[in-house]
Amino acid sequence: CTVFMNSKVKQAQKEAVSVGDISAGLCYSVVKNALYKVIMLKNPSELGNKMIVQGGTFLNDAILRSFEIITGKEVIRPDIAGLMGAFGAALLAKNAFKKGMQSSLIRASQLEAFSVDTQIARCKKCTNHCLLTVNLFNDGKKLITGNRCEKGAGLDRQQTVPNIFEYKYKRLFQYQPLEAQNAPRGTIGIPRVMNMYENYPFWFTFFTTLGFRVELSPESNRHIFESGMDTIPSDTACYPAKLVHGHIMALIKQNATHIFYPCIPKERAEINGADNHFNCPMVIAYAEVIHANIDALRENGVVLHHPFLPYDNKKALAHRLFDEFKTFGITINEVKNALRLAWAEDRRFKTD
Repeated sequence: CTVFMNSKVKQAQKEAVSVGDISAGLCYSVVKNALYKVIMLKNPSELGNKMIVQGGTFLNDAILRSFEIITGKEVIRPDIAGLMGAFGAALLAKNAFKKGMQSSLIRASQLEAFSVDTQIARCKKCTNHCLLTVNLFNDGKKLITGNRCEKGAGLDRQQTVPNIFEYKYKRLFQYQPLEAQNAPRGTIGIPRVMNMYENYPFWFTFFTTLGFRVELSPESNRHIFESGMDTIPSDTACYPAKLVHGHIMALIKQNATHIFYPCIPKERAEINGADNHFNCPMVIAYAEVIHANIDALRENGVVLHHPFLPYDNKKALAHRLFDEFKTFGITINEVKNALRLAWAEDRRFKTD
């Protein structure tokens, strides 16, 4: 996770770790991630005894040496390592070429006369004020980089393109909770954080079916973040995790007496053949951090329900949720029925 890596580097700097050691650690992590997370090796010996590496990354001598140390093998790096991908693309294009095709590449004579003039400019079309690199070519064309939106590139915004993020957000949190008088089992608060951005339809349907009024925390903003800032125990946590503290404080201020924020080690498997479906460590157990560090929960008599749930196992999930909420007079059959409807709504949401 890049967020954790960046936090780790900052922490190392605070501890006066040398630049050389930090750089070495980053080099090792690049190689280990490639071998064990991307290629999914169990042991470096699976690579064989003769290894050739390619790509611009291996032009870094430290990366090459890290690879040799981790694998315990001598590795060959061609002097054209950074260009081998381009050669490969050219060979693939050559093999795909058919008679009559016209190449879009400029000819050798045009390449000899090719020139580019680079200018730096500041975009003033919005408050971002992006620093633009404007490349002017001798044929009159130009390429603009550094822009965060189409305005910086001189393009008009396409108003006909739907805002999918806005649609998903509204679809996700559009559910209307029960009125207080129609909720025999009271109110339960759910923070608008982390994996709730994927699973809220499931949990809303589950609790509503059981007769709870679901109280959702407000949308994230600066005030929400600052309201929980003094309860954050570590600066190395990612920003979404830090926001959880503010959302819990908001639910307490909304007079929620019960808050549901579960620990979910694994998501439901959605892709056949996937090696695993673990959640991020923050999603897995950050509710434990919340329970240990927000004294306002105990001071206001708020019950934080933060069970570890087998979300990927429907049968086990039913029994675990029954154990968690049986004090409300809920039966196992009610839980199973609520889960059945929750899974159905989850499928509708994911399909949509």
